Amino acid sequence: MTLGVCPKTHEILFTITSDESFGDPTLFKMTMDHLPNSIKDVLMDGALDSYEMYRLAERERVNLITPPRKGSKYKIGIDQSKRDETVQMIYKMGNNEEALKNQHHEMLLKSLIINKLNTLGLPVRT
Repeated sequence: MTLGVCPKTHEILFTITSDESFGDPTLFKMTMDHLPNSIKDVLMDGALDSYEMYRLAERERVNLITPPRKGSKYKIGIDQSKRDETVQMIYKMGNNEEALKNQHHEMLLKSLIINKLNTLGLPVRT
C-alpha cells in the first residue's frame, strides 16, 4: 500500500493498493493525474525512495518527500539530485535525540489512528 499525504495540511491525497503487476513508478504516475494543481509537496512512504521516483516527481512538478530506505547511499557533486540531498540530510540527523523524538511521535500518531479506526468497528462476515 502506498499513501500520499500533503505535508502542509496533513490531508491524505491518495492511497494505492496493488499486486506486483504494477511497479511504483506506474502507480505514482497514475496518482499524479488525480492530484489538484495546487499540490506542490507530497510526503510518501519509503517504498518510493528511488532516483526514478524523484525524477518522475520532478517531471510532474511535485516535490517528493520520502524517507530513505535503510542503507541508502547518496552522491556528492554535480550529479547530486533531490533524493541525494534528502538522504544526506537524514544521515546528518543520524541517531541524535531529535530523530528519536520524531520516531516516537510517528509511532504514537500511528497508534492513535489505529485506535480510532478500531472504535469504528470491524466488518461482519455474513
